[in-house]
Amino acid sequence: MAVIWDDSFKVGNTTIDNQHQTLFKWMNKLEDLLNGKGGRTTANDIISYLRTYTRTHFCYEELCMQRYSCPVAEKNSAAHDKFMEAFQKFETKLNADGVSDRLLRELHKSIEDWLVNHIYKIDTKLRACVTE
Repeated sequence: MAVIWDDSFKVGNTTIDNQHQTLFKWMNKLEDLLNGKGGRTTANDIISYLRTYTRTHFCYEELCMQRYSCPVAEKNSAAHDKFMEAFQKFETKLNADGVSDRLLRELHKSIEDWLVNHIYKIDTKLRACVTE
């Protein structure tokens, strides 16, 4: 099922909100790929995007949370570290076993959970700090 962006995921920082929306779009590209509707987007394109995204987005978001003295800044940073570890394990499996439907489904599930649980439950706490 496609992951749909709505205003409940907004954090109040335009750059972060745009980055999150782009992540939603890439997750839906991954879902399309898994459902045989990949078009020109390949698994390698998606993995490459996620690798870059996690590095740039997490850094920017953590700086914003520090700048606005967001009370969940440390929790956010720890969650990012945990996600990065999981993504690195995924890449290790990918390098050892190659791209497979099973591995891509695992990736989709973990990122879908991340979108719902992390963005909605942690990142959105930034909204109150930005608007104060």
